[in-house]
Amino acid sequence: MKKKVLFILGTAYCGSTLLSLILDSHPQCFTVGELSNLPELNKKDKLDDFWNHQFSQKELHNLSLGLSNARISPAIPLKVEKFFREIFNDDIFRPYSIIASKTPADIIVDSTKTIYWISSMLQLKELNKQFDVYLLHLVRDGRAVLNSYLKKRRNMNVKKIGELWLKRVTNNEVFFDNFSTGNKILVRYEKLATQPQATTQQICNFLGIEFMPEMLSYWKYEHNIISGNRGTRASINKYQNSTEDNQISTNSSIKLDRRWLTEITEDSIREFYSIVGDKNTLYEWDYE
Repeated sequence: MKKKVLFILGTAYCGSTLLSLILDSHPQCFTVGELSNLPELNKKDKLDDFWNHQFSQKELHNLSLGLSNARISPAIPLKVEKFFREIFNDDIFRPYSIIASKTPADIIVDSTKTIYWISSMLQLKELNKQFDVYLLHLVRDGRAVLNSYLKKRRNMNVKKIGELWLKRVTNNEVFFDNFSTGNKILVRYEKLATQPQATTQQICNFLGIEFMPEMLSYWKYEHNIISGNRGTRASINKYQNSTEDNQISTNSSIKLDRRWLTEITEDSIREFYSIVGDKNTLYEWDYE
């Protein structure tokens, strides 16, 4: 039986870290996080203990080479080298197989989110031969995304953010519609946050695994995700390093982020809509 690779597609600040952690709390799932960042983190020696203990330095080197999509041998074009290495089943261009060999999980979850990354990974022959590929499109109200950008990307203004969001959302819609395998699902962050059990159940059904209520207590489990939302990960560390009297309560763990309602100005929202037009209409959430 083939293992599966689930790609999460979305914009920045769409809630992918929360979803990744929930899925990673299922024994049949292993979430790698934003796998595209592995080469850079490995170069800076910033991968956590799981990656450094489970993988040899040679394996991490091969992973980094294969995932960087850069020329390996200076004298040989990348396409030519990739062609011959794949013929001989070279590990450099079998990153998901290497990762799958280190975990008993049946599903590898990659939350890199960009079309460029997913498209380049889909060209790997190993995905066609050894895995079933699934796509999850995670969407979120553009106003909430705008607020996160303004807080965390201080070098960007509403105009730049609006143009970027519009481009990414439009391209994501086309990519999702044209995804050919049929193994695809659209998920709203807001539904995940307000109806976590029902939404996670739907995702589990989609992946062909049994829903386990314990998944929603994601903060109780160890995770080895490459990059992701710092706030969410910090909350996990706080829980795991705290005493029982100071732990996160189950009631407050998964909840809708409503901060944009008070943090963003009406002028910023008007400017955002002047750029994106009615594109956000499909993604607006009723916060009442």
